Amino acid sequence: MKKDNLFNQLPKPAAYKKQRNSVTGFTLVEVLLCMGLLLGLFMSVINVYLYCFNLQETSRKTTIALNEAQAKLEEIKNLVSDLNDDMYIDNFENIVVNYDGEILDLPSINGKIMTEANYVTDVNDPDNLNLVMVRVVVCWRQKGGRIIGEAKIDGADNLVFSDLDADGTIESPVELITAISCKK
Repeated sequence: MKKDNLFNQLPKPAAYKKQRNSVTGFTLVEVLLCMGLLLGLFMSVINVYLYCFNLQETSRKTTIALNEAQAKLEEIKNLVSDLNDDMYIDNFENIVVNYDGEILDLPSINGKIMTEANYVTDVNDPDNLNLVMVRVVVCWRQKGGRIIGEAKIDGADNLVFSDLDADGTIESPVELITAISCKK
């Protein structure tokens, strides 16, 4: 009788089958599909993060370039301001001589700054050279090698201004133009 009791206490094979089917879980296909979706979402977030990081670098370098261009314009303007008449006229005439075609390095942004200074002539009086147009252009290279502005890399890995679109002017997102007049 004791054997009968022990045997009756053991679960029947059908009960085992019922217990195994009642336990739920994810299949391998479901787990792999979920992991693929999560990986795709994660890669999208990383891509947006890297894009924002590049935008931040461009914004920072643009701000530095604008400040450098403004400082160059102020340097040129201060050359002729607050002087007596004789020195003023001499310095005014030297703007075109000293600053037209000047190119300087900007190591803080891995770039260059170029100034152009040209007399503006009056069609009615071509000998009257009382106005100078000053243009400051800044180009630079980003970390990924992207060049901002019309410039190219020469053989020595230097940034060189180049009129890439052949329109006769060097252009850049950072470009300031001002007019300085002579008080003759």
